[in-house]
Amino acid sequence: MLICLSGSPGTGKTTLLNEMAQSFPVVAEPARQIIAEQRAIDGDALWDKSPYLFIQLILSRHMSAFNEARHRTSDRLVLFDRGVTDCIAYASQASIDTDAFSRAARHYRYDLRVFYCPLWHEIYCQDDERTMSFGMTKIMDQQLRDAYRKQGYDLIEVPKLPIKERALWLKSQLNLISES
Repeated sequence: MLICLSGSPGTGKTTLLNEMAQSFPVVAEPARQIIAEQRAIDGDALWDKSPYLFIQLILSRHMSAFNEARHRTSDRLVLFDRGVTDCIAYASQASIDTDAFSRAARHYRYDLRVFYCPLWHEIYCQDDERTMSFGMTKIMDQQLRDAYRKQGYDLIEVPKLPIKERALWLKSQLNLISES
């Protein structure tokens, strides 16, 4: 079962999945790796240089990770830090046509329950890769929610708790899913 965790930047997704990696296989979000690679070669596939190319690379990595997880772990639960559907929101954010990304999202389907980390101003911080202002994350949050809902997913909001408690909550939810 392939489970997606999504949410606007800086909502604690990666921290939560790092904690969850002790119990479940986790697929990392590709954007930070792409940014590092592109900066190392002075490439153009960056949000501020060529958003379309950047999103295409993210989509390609998501699809590859999806296929690998589906074939390698067909009987186990796998957690994804973001998913193909996130690319629809990225394209919307960049005013790029979303049709190709929507087609990909219809083909690469995760479990219908998507765990969604809500905006959390108290933990939001910018860094070298996360340059979006908190105000812009509010717009991205709505675009992500819209994209997932339009693709037929049910968003399950992850509570704002200390990391250990948040991980315990998510583990209990995942155990309920795997038992059903």
